[in-house]
Amino acid sequence: MKQNLLPNSIKKRRVAIVGFSSSRDRAPFDQAEWEIWGLNAIYKLFPEAPHWDRWFELHKRLVNLEDEGPEHIWKLAEMKCPIYMQEYYEDIPASVPYPLEKVTKAFRPYLTSTFSFMAALAILEGFQEIGVYGVDTADEEWGSQRPSLEYFLGIAEGRGIKVTIPAESSLLRAPFLYAYQEREDHEFFGKLLNLETWYEHKWKNAAYQRDKSSLDEARYSGAISAIKTLRQEWKLPFSGRDGDEREKEL
Repeated sequence: MKQNLLPNSIKKRRVAIVGFSSSRDRAPFDQAEWEIWGLNAIYKLFPEAPHWDRWFELHKRLVNLEDEGPEHIWKLAEMKCPIYMQEYYEDIPASVPYPLEKVTKAFRPYLTSTFSFMAALAILEGFQEIGVYGVDTADEEWGSQRPSLEYFLGIAEGRGIKVTIPAESSLLRAPFLYAYQEREDHEFFGKLLNLETWYEHKWKNAAYQRDKSSLDEARYSGAISAIKTLRQEWKLPFSGRDGDEREKEL
């Protein structure tokens, strides 16, 4: 039977959205005034299973199976907190439909990641503070996803909601102040250049070691083949018992 698992009007004032990158460990799991929201298969990164208040798995079931396998569905089936999905599933008793219509009526339908859906719901429910942990948005995948999340965080701040972001996240930050700071003179770009040079050196060294290992592998393989061929050729002149005993000695 479908359960009414949606949170009631009595809820905490702060919500922490927890993602996959390193700053996830800064999330306030041990602070009672915070709701903790997880998503997808992030439970794999928390083997000690901290407390979760809500979960978000908005991908279609076929995508879940292809990306994570049936074990992911089994894990969701065991969860006790509300799990926002596209619809209710009998084999996932805690699943509840995400209130998509309410969200898209309240905001522009500019939702390009699960984090955007989470932030939009947090705003709609009137939380006083939204913390975003483990969502550093620095890799290529975030090219189309970061602007949407920043859009909703901007709405939150515009409504007087406090937005908390760890220092290591690139959300709502720029490397320099346009017009007031020149790119070439900004310390940030100097650090990036030094870091890039260092990694290029490490990459070239790793490539050299890889090529050298491949060459050594080919040499050793050739030597083994040559030895086997010699052993086979020198085995032929010997026959009978003496030949067998000589082969054992070799």
